[in-house]
Amino acid sequence: MQNFDLSFSHPFDEKLNFDVEEADATKAIDEFKNIPWKDLFVAIYQTKNEDVYDCYEISFDDSNTQNFSIEIELHKDFEEEIDLENMELRFDISFDFTVDVVKKIFFGLFGEKTEKEYKFYYLENQKLEMTVKCLFAFVHLDFDFLKQNMKVL
Repeated sequence: MQNFDLSFSHPFDEKLNFDVEEADATKAIDEFKNIPWKDLFVAIYQTKNEDVYDCYEISFDDSNTQNFSIEIELHKDFEEEIDLENMELRFDISFDFTVDVVKKIFFGLFGEKTEKEYKFYYLENQKLEMTVKCLFAFVHLDFDFLKQNMKVL
């Protein structure tokens, strides 16, 4: 069973920040659900600053030292007035990982070298339901779901 590192950065209240090491899949999902997202969105909206940083991250390194992470933050688009009482939260989701790529040195005449290459996928303005599906896929190592449902950047 895979364990994960979790972190959350609250832009206004450091007491709500956390870093957890070696969490299981259930704890990773529960921690996301326990974040006061609506209160956070209202606080950010009141600043009218879309660049305020809020982020929930889950990451792990596999046995081949490849790093995988998913980051979730509130989708912020303040161009229109928002009814804070009846709004539906939206999220931006990014999924990135490293892969080892073998590169030939001078057409293979001087051997090969292995380099890490970063892959990055992104989804924006997603409902809570899709966000939880992506989280669930990540903690159950269903990277095909993420790659099929997200955009490559």
